[in-house]
Amino acid sequence: MVGTGQIEAKSAALYLRISDDREGRALGVARQETDCRALAERRGWTIVDVYPDNDVSASKSKPRPEYNRMLEDIRTGRIDGVIVWDIDRLVRKPAELEEFIALAELHQVALASVGGEIDLGTPQGRLTARIKGSVARHETEQQQRRILRKVDELVAAGLPHVGGGSRPFGYTKDRMSIVEDEAELIREAAKRVLTGESRSAIVHEWNDRGLRTTANNAWTLQTLTWMLRSGRIAGQVERHRKIVGPAAWPAIIDLETHTRLRETLAAKTPFTRPPRLLLSGIAICSRCEHYMRGHKGNNGRPNYICPPKVSGGCNGVVIKRIPTEAHVVELLLRHIEQIADAELGPDDVEDPRLAKIRELQAVVDRQQIKLDKLKLAYADDDDAEAVDFRDASRLIRERIQATQVEIARETAQLGIQLDDPAAVRANWDDEEITPLARKRQYVGAFIERITILPASRPSSLFDPKRIRINWR
Repeated sequence: MVGTGQIEAKSAALYLRISDDREGRALGVARQETDCRALAERRGWTIVDVYPDNDVSASKSKPRPEYNRMLEDIRTGRIDGVIVWDIDRLVRKPAELEEFIALAELHQVALASVGGEIDLGTPQGRLTARIKGSVARHETEQQQRRILRKVDELVAAGLPHVGGGSRPFGYTKDRMSIVEDEAELIREAAKRVLTGESRSAIVHEWNDRGLRTTANNAWTLQTLTWMLRSGRIAGQVERHRKIVGPAAWPAIIDLETHTRLRETLAAKTPFTRPPRLLLSGIAICSRCEHYMRGHKGNNGRPNYICPPKVSGGCNGVVIKRIPTEAHVVELLLRHIEQIADAELGPDDVEDPRLAKIRELQAVVDRQQIKLDKLKLAYADDDDAEAVDFRDASRLIRERIQATQVEIARETAQLGIQLDDPAAVRANWDDEEITPLARKRQYVGAFIERITILPASRPSSLFDPKRIRINWR
């Protein structure tokens, strides 16, 4: 290996890199190229190619395509010299530096740097490169520590972290104001998902309408799901995919709706389209606890089965669908009637469910009074610490929000449970009055879990004893 001052390169490469190009104009790499070309002219090196990795960090696992292309050209002998603005533009990991030194030594490649001469042909030159590489690595770690500390401060204050990349859908670039036409799309998608519509159908429709993400990409199932799960759209700060508190920016959907949305998206149901069967995604295999799905057997008769292992199930439990549904429905209707009979009593006896909702609302009222008192105390105390007030008020607001979510759940549950049992039975088979989605609501309102046990013998493909129901 011959370095600076021994053999000069005949076919040199310029390697350019900048980690964060927020403006997307590649101005950083352009400035590097100007300086590197000037150095090549002073050294008399002929530039045969330029390898720009714009907006790519060297300290992350993200691929650097131009860097990898340059290494391949070194291996094939296309280039015998590399010019960089500084060593930390080339590598920021000691392991990568050692790889480059070994490759340069094997293929007799010279290295020149605008930031200072580095002769990889001598032990002293390699030591200098390693020291500069270690310093660069240390600076990267320090920078990451400062960034994480800054993010923690922003999270505690409920403020957005405005970094690189596109703005979030539904919000302006500063993350603090709503883009109303996009917000309306988010509300529409949330409502459709909560009513059982397929996310895939929404994605296809949006793409057909020419709607795009803020990065001008087509919508995918993943990007739609991430957006709907994000705490941002409910005015919540999220850290490591967990909601940690209220945010300073406005919400697009209310917290109760967002909580239901996250629960729906987190469900283990394997379906991406609206369920077409009463118990699909509800009945559970007793062996592996995976949701069962509809399937036609060899004889063409409909069954519920646990899916194969490639789909997450065990493929070990199957039961006839039609008699299973009929059995569950009859038990469900009887259960609704029994609850109604047990609750008959004097008109002045308050429904216990209403009493629970009233108690929860009282909790909200007490917490709100406590928050108001806290604000007054802070306003009157000149020595009060802002951080103490912020922490205390955050805890109170979190309690209020959690209780409000519980009130919403109890209210929704109560609404369907107060339906007239006789009308429910009479209208069960009327698809206009009681469509499949409504039937599944009844199942979910009264039944906590339906477990299907394995068949003890082939003749017991349907056996009511194999169906275990846990009532709410």
